[in-house]
Amino acid sequence: MTRGFASRLAAFLFGQSLSAAGSALMVAIGLGADAYNVMIQGLSGVAHIRHGTMSSVMLFLLLLPALRRGRSRIGPGTVISIFLVGGVVNLVQPVFAPLRFAPLAVRLLLVPLIPLVIGAGIALVQAADLGMASNDILPLLLYERQKRLQYRTVRILYDAVQCALGLCLGGVVGVCTVASLLLTGPAIQAVLSMLRRCSRVLRIR
Repeated sequence: MTRGFASRLAAFLFGQSLSAAGSALMVAIGLGADAYNVMIQGLSGVAHIRHGTMSSVMLFLLLLPALRRGRSRIGPGTVISIFLVGGVVNLVQPVFAPLRFAPLAVRLLLVPLIPLVIGAGIALVQAADLGMASNDILPLLLYERQKRLQYRTVRILYDAVQCALGLCLGGVVGVCTVASLLLTGPAIQAVLSMLRRCSRVLRIR
């Protein structure tokens, strides 16, 4: 294993775990989930299976359209994500669960920070160039197929669609959901811009 590949693999694993843990934390504080997890909440409630397990199933299903249009974004990391994301969510949920009973002021302080953590994690995954989670490939493909909108705008619209679907299925929407819609896409774009300055360590696409 070359040093460059080892650095990219470490960035991928850290970024994907960071993103998954941030999503689980957002759910745990009980002020609404990020758009993807609003959708997963709704689906898991309908299917009566664990949240993390439903996330893995959905990542696999979203891989199908990505295989047709975004093969260049698919790599070993895409397969790893199917198992890693659900596993991390299931692992940290019991750890974060007591935060639901924390004072409201404490939970509100976390609201603007969590989307930034999730966005930073997704940016690290994209920068590592080992393949992305299928849920994150689709908005990138939509962005690349048009020239008018910035990535952050495309991501906001994509997340809004997921949120609407989850809401219809019974997912929990709250102040965290709004923060996620507005901040995750810009955070990804901003962190990627910073990572491009570190191209000697990570090969940026």
